[in-house]
Amino acid sequence: SAVEVTTAFYKRAIIAQQLVNCLTEIFVERALARAAESDDALKTRKVISPLHGLPISLKDQLCIKGLAQWIRSGLSTHRTQATLYYN
Repeated sequence: SAVEVTTAFYKRAIIAQQLVNCLTEIFVERALARAAESDDALKTRKVISPLHGLPISLKDQLCIKGLAQWIRSGLSTHRTQATLYYN
């Protein structure tokens, strides 16, 4: 199930974070909720996307709806809040 795959993925991500400090934020609860939605959709044979149910890791410069994202310009030292557009 998507929940089982997501659980395995986030456990490995947390281990990697502890070893090499590679993540800025981890959204375990949000990922598990989305995985549960994916599993429920599959029960009705509804496919949400080509990568339906697969957990992914995103670079921190991508905007995600409901989360404060900050993008730093390579040309300046100030930070500006990004417009949230991706769900």
